[in-house]
Amino acid sequence: AIDLPETMIVNTLGAGDQFAAGLVAGLASGRDIVESCALGIESATAIIQQISARPPRPAKKKTVGAPA
Repeated sequence: AIDLPETMIVNTLGAGDQFAAGLVAGLASGRDIVESCALGIESATAIIQQISARPPRPAKKKTVGAPA
């Protein structure tokens, strides 16, 4: 479990899906069930601290001379 102050919880939408994704990713990469659950918890914890259920996209780099 991760001790997260309630004030840091922004939105729980997608937390279950994010946990499942972390769990499955851990198992698929050969981790045991305990490590995979920890990865799921870490993923879900990160997502509930955002407004959207989708992780932010990396900023696009502007190419010199490209239209804005």
